[in-house]
Amino acid sequence: MTLTDIILNLESNLTNSSDLLNLRINGQDFSNETIDSKFLSGSVLTDIEISNFTFKDVDFSDSGFADCRFLNCQFNHIIFYKCLFMQCTFTDCQLSDCPINKSNLTSTRFVNCQLDRISFVDTLLISTDFKKTRLEKVNF
Repeated sequence: MTLTDIILNLESNLTNSSDLLNLRINGQDFSNETIDSKFLSGSVLTDIEISNFTFKDVDFSDSGFADCRFLNCQFNHIIFYKCLFMQCTFTDCQLSDCPINKSNLTSTRFVNCQLDRISFVDTLLISTDFKKTRLEKVNF
């Protein structure tokens, strides 16, 4: 099952438009998809690998990510407000216009990524690694 299928299935079971999807995924791999204009606040993703993805206009506020691997993904206009990233790795990813404010990126790695117009205001960056990553117009 694709990540898109999982999200659509959860959306079809919502009884109220203000309900959260309550997306919980553990130990799965996903590739070659586009997720566009979704409200995924409060999601919990653990030990997953996501490759060759495009995320556009997605709100991940108050979400948690642990031991996740993002490979060759594009993140455009994504909201990561009050998110927890624990030991996640972004490799060959592009993040543009993404506020990552009031979040925790402890031991998160960005390898060979491009970060443009990113905001890390009030974000904990202990042991965060930006190896071979371009940081342009970034606000710390």
